[in-house]
Amino acid sequence: MGEVLVYRAGRGVVTRAEAAAIDAASAPQRAAPVIVPKVERGRWVWRNGELIDAATAPPLVSADEGPQVIRDIEPYRATKTGEVIGSRTDHRAYLRRHGFIEVGNEREAMKPTRPEVPDARRDVAHALRQHGWMS
Repeated sequence: MGEVLVYRAGRGVVTRAEAAAIDAASAPQRAAPVIVPKVERGRWVWRNGELIDAATAPPLVSADEGPQVIRDIEPYRATKTGEVIGSRTDHRAYLRRHGFIEVGNEREAMKPTRPEVPDARRDVAHALRQHGWMS
């Protein structure tokens, strides 16, 4: 009795021993098992590949990278009326009421200036009157 031959796609007819070797080589490899340490109850975070107690873990974002908040202004007494201004809203309302502007916040200075364009209608009417074509 001879050797048993089998067919394998891409290889053709091979012996049973060769087929077993081909099957073993093409079998998917199993990943190594992940060993998870026993975790106590509590809150844990994953940092740099390990579990750390959340209470002692460093923050992901430093305080310098977080949102920046500007606190409100300290109360002050207004120079013109003597009233106490206690917030930025009160300060802006006070400036608006009395026509004041803060130095550095001038909106007119920031606008681009347009050159004065003469009024064409007035010039045409003046020219027509000069030459007697309009009364």
